[in-house]
Amino acid sequence: MGDQVVEVACYSGAAYAERPQALLWHGYKIEVTSCIQSQFTPEGKVFDVILANGWKIHLRYSFREDHWIAEGIPE
Repeated sequence: MGDQVVEVACYSGAAYAERPQALLWHGYKIEVTSCIQSQFTPEGKVFDVILANGWKIHLRYSFREDHWIAEGIPE
């Protein structure tokens, strides 16, 4: 399990990426069923989520790189 650049569908209201809604991974859309924790950092936004398939993953959005990184996706 390593870090992977991924696509994330997210709710964006007043700001980008307020709440992740789904992980778009290898052609599949896996819904986020719950967000356990969220945090705003100087580097970006961080979320610990549980997906519909049972995976618990860590998502990071980097403001500088303008991309999402997922940690904890099984290989």
